[in-house]
Amino acid sequence: MAQMGAARFEDARLRARQSSSATSGLLSFEQNESDRLRMLERRQQETDYQHQTRLRSHQLRDYRLAFRYNPADNYSLSPHVLIGTMSEVCPYFKALKFKGEAKGMFCAAGKIKLAQVEPSESLKTLFARYTAKLN
Repeated sequence: MAQMGAARFEDARLRARQSSSATSGLLSFEQNESDRLRMLERRQQETDYQHQTRLRSHQLRDYRLAFRYNPADNYSLSPHVLIGTMSEVCPYFKALKFKGEAKGMFCAAGKIKLAQVEPSESLKTLFARYTAKLN
């Protein structure tokens, strides 16, 4: 008799949880939509000064994040982080750089000259093994 009561109680608890889960999903969607519309209305009413201030505060927050780097975070998922690939070539050093990166950022527009350094034997061996694995 006690087992039947416990089973009925467990069934009722599961039904309540499922109902609550479905309801909370709908409420959460409605809440998000309400928040989105409220924010849209607020931004449409803001002055140019308020708009610039808001953007500046977002930029400052993002700049400060660089000093709190967390390797566990996937920064490439952020819409504010546009890293891309190093597909441009520096006209002075022929080094790869990011698109939009200033010319000569690396070498002060060719004013800095680096001495040609011969790689060590261990580095040559490492590259040779790596290249052999790729082929």
